[in-house]
Amino acid sequence: MHTKQDFKTWDSFPIEKIRLKFCKPYLEVNNKASNVACRADLGRYPLLIFTNPKIVKYFVYLNNKHNDFIVKQSVLISKNLHSIDNSGFTPTL
Repeated sequence: MHTKQDFKTWDSFPIEKIRLKFCKPYLEVNNKASNVACRADLGRYPLLIFTNPKIVKYFVYLNNKHNDFIVKQSVLISKNLHSIDNSGFTPTL
Protein backbone atom coordinates (compact mmCIF):
# COMPACT_ATOMS: atom_id res chain seq x y z
CA MET A 1 0.00 0.00 0.00
CA HIS A 2 2.94 2.32 0.66
CA THR A 3 4.51 1.81 -2.78
CA LYS A 4 3.65 3.63 -5.98
CA GLN A 5 1.65 1.40 -8.28
CA ASP A 6 0.85 1.98 -11.92
CA PHE A 7 -0.27 -0.23 -14.77
CA LYS A 8 3.14 -0.53 -16.45
CA THR A 9 4.83 -1.88 -13.34
CA TRP A 10 1.78 -3.95 -12.45
CA ASP A 11 2.28 -6.07 -15.60
CA SER A 12 5.58 -7.28 -14.11
CA PHE A 13 3.93 -8.76 -10.98
CA PRO A 14 3.75 -12.58 -11.00
CA ILE A 15 -0.04 -12.80 -10.68
CA GLU A 16 -0.57 -10.54 -13.69
CA LYS A 17 2.05 -12.43 -15.72
CA ILE A 18 0.24 -15.72 -15.06
CA ARG A 19 -3.09 -14.18 -15.97
CA LEU A 20 -1.68 -12.88 -19.26
CA LYS A 21 -0.13 -16.29 -20.02
CA PHE A 22 -3.66 -17.67 -20.08
CA CYS A 23 -5.19 -14.75 -21.99
CA LYS A 24 -2.76 -14.62 -24.91
CA PRO A 25 -3.02 -18.30 -25.97
CA TYR A 26 -6.78 -18.07 -25.61
CA LEU A 27 -6.79 -15.18 -28.07
CA GLU A 28 -4.21 -17.01 -30.23
CA VAL A 29 -1.89 -14.01 -30.33
CA ASN A 30 1.88 -13.78 -30.05
CA ASN A 31 3.44 -13.51 -26.58
CA LYS A 32 4.73 -10.07 -27.55
CA ALA A 33 1.23 -8.74 -28.23
CA SER A 34 0.15 -5.72 -26.20
CA ASN A 35 -1.05 -6.63 -22.71
CA VAL A 36 -3.54 -3.80 -22.72
CA ALA A 37 -4.99 -4.89 -26.06
CA CYS A 38 -5.35 -8.50 -24.89
CA ARG A 39 -7.15 -7.49 -21.72
CA ALA A 40 -9.37 -5.08 -23.66
CA ASP A 41 -10.28 -7.74 -26.19
CA LEU A 42 -11.39 -10.04 -23.37
CA GLY A 43 -13.14 -7.23 -21.50
CA ARG A 44 -10.80 -7.60 -18.54
CA TYR A 45 -9.11 -5.01 -16.36
CA PRO A 46 -5.79 -5.26 -14.53
CA LEU A 47 -6.20 -6.85 -11.10
CA LEU A 48 -4.82 -3.61 -9.67
CA ILE A 49 -8.19 -1.95 -10.24
CA PHE A 50 -9.92 -4.50 -8.00
CA THR A 51 -7.29 -4.82 -5.28
CA ASN A 52 -6.64 -1.16 -4.43
CA PRO A 53 -10.24 -0.34 -3.37
CA LYS A 54 -10.27 -3.45 -1.18
CA ILE A 55 -7.00 -2.40 0.45
CA VAL A 56 -8.36 1.08 1.15
CA LYS A 57 -11.60 -0.35 2.55
CA TYR A 58 -9.61 -2.63 4.87
CA PHE A 59 -7.47 0.27 6.12
CA VAL A 60 -10.61 2.29 6.84
CA TYR A 61 -11.93 -0.71 8.77
CA LEU A 62 -8.67 -0.93 10.75
CA ASN A 63 -8.60 2.78 11.51
CA ASN A 64 -12.12 2.59 12.94
CA LYS A 65 -11.04 -0.13 15.39
CA HIS A 66 -10.31 0.76 19.01
CA ASN A 67 -6.61 0.97 19.90
CA ASP A 68 -6.92 -2.04 22.25
CA PHE A 69 -7.37 -4.47 19.35
CA ILE A 70 -4.25 -6.38 18.34
CA VAL A 71 -4.90 -5.73 14.66
CA LYS A 72 -4.98 -1.98 15.27
CA GLN A 73 -1.77 -2.14 17.31
CA SER A 74 0.00 -4.00 14.50
CA VAL A 75 -1.06 -1.30 12.03
CA LEU A 76 0.25 1.43 14.32
CA ILE A 77 3.57 -0.39 14.71
CA SER A 78 3.79 -0.83 10.95
CA LYS A 79 3.14 2.89 10.39
CA ASN A 80 5.80 3.81 12.93
CA LEU A 81 8.34 1.48 11.32
CA HIS A 82 7.52 2.87 7.89
CA SER A 83 7.97 6.46 9.05
CA ILE A 84 11.27 5.58 10.76
CA ASP A 85 12.50 3.82 7.62
CA ASN A 86 11.63 6.80 5.40
CA SER A 87 13.28 9.30 7.72
CA GLY A 88 16.67 7.67 7.26
CA PHE A 89 16.90 6.78 10.94
CA THR A 90 18.09 3.25 11.63
CA PRO A 91 16.68 1.93 14.93
CA THR A 92 19.00 0.00 17.21
CA LEU A 93 17.86 -2.99 19.22
